[in-house]
Amino acid sequence: MATSLGPKDMRCRRALDGASRRGRRARRASGMRRRAECVGRSNCEGIPCLSTAGPVRRRSFGGFAESNPGGHLAFDLFNPSSSARPLIGLGDDVPLMVRVAQAIAWCEPRVALASSGATLRSDQLRPRVLERDRASVVRGVLHARCVDAAVRRADPIRTQADLRGGRLLAYFPDAELADGAAEAETDGLYDVNDVPPWDTWVGLFADPDPTKNSPVAEYLISWIPPSLIEIAEKGIRVSMVDCIAWLENTRTGVASRLRNEGFWNA
Repeated sequence: MATSLGPKDMRCRRALDGASRRGRRARRASGMRRRAECVGRSNCEGIPCLSTAGPVRRRSFGGFAESNPGGHLAFDLFNPSSSARPLIGLGDDVPLMVRVAQAIAWCEPRVALASSGATLRSDQLRPRVLERDRASVVRGVLHARCVDAAVRRADPIRTQADLRGGRLLAYFPDAELADGAAEAETDGLYDVNDVPPWDTWVGLFADPDPTKNSPVAEYLISWIPPSLIEIAEKGIRVSMVDCIAWLENTRTGVASRLRNEGFWNA
């Protein structure tokens, strides 16, 4: 038999319901704060970065994956307070300076001037065609390269002198025209999409404000061996839309950070 509640009981019930709702709101707010705190922490701390943006459609990356998660750098490259944190690419968990050293260790014994494109597109590192996004494509190459013992032993670079005479190249996949001009001019060092050989890749990055700081949001950084710098320069000169450039000549976040730290002056 149902029992009706008196005025005092109703007030108690409303008070309990209100406390329950406030508790749920507080728990949701606490969870949101914890997720927000994760954004901006680097993966080298063992904490995966969370993205608050949904998938963004992009043009193809050298014929590979077309969709790119709403990714971001582990920190704001243009924020001076971030200078103490290592540079880490999208989807990666290893600092850029280590990745550069690993690319040098892998490429130096393999580069051959007579067949630059084929030599630095090894079957061992060949990217998967149907990866989920660009970051996954790059990460697959970087991880596969670590099967080599010399790569695993590589010490992080610190200055331009540690590049062993090579240079860092930036490629902007959203700017390319797939005209094949750089490919023809460099005898296949770049492919038809102007992508540098995957053996040379060191990381995919994104800037927070592409309209202010760089031509497009995402860019791939590669290490070009000294024997191929002249050939790579030919490809840069024939590029109609500046989708490839030496990193130090760009206004990207990584270049700005390295410039402020005196990397190219050391």
